[in-house]
Amino acid sequence: MDEATRLIIAYGTLFIGIPLLTAKVLWFVPGAISRPVFSLIARELDQFIGAAVEGFLAQFLTCLVFQHFQLPVAWKVPIALIIVTLIWNRAGGGTWGALPSILGIVSGFFLYPQLMPVLARYTAGA
Repeated sequence: MDEATRLIIAYGTLFIGIPLLTAKVLWFVPGAISRPVFSLIARELDQFIGAAVEGFLAQFLTCLVFQHFQLPVAWKVPIALIIVTLIWNRAGGGTWGALPSILGIVSGFFLYPQLMPVLARYTAGA
């Protein structure tokens, strides 16, 4: 497969929103468990933390897709993911709710290189 085809597939999965949907599914059970604890501490803290974790997971999954296709993860990737998140949240009722997701995406972009060796170590032992 040539590089243009890999780029189209990788960005296509990003713009369709597959990493965002997968992050929501992955965070569903842990979020349901942590929601009562965080909501007791502060009102709507559970929504903020849930959105930040979902943004982080979406960025991490997007980086995994790009790594699978042997494509570099540049600043274009989190910017595109932020745009998709803003569009999704705008359709859901407002862009202000996208701020925690954007923080999660940016932190996922910076932490991805440090998390890959840890993930590789745990998957190699399995």
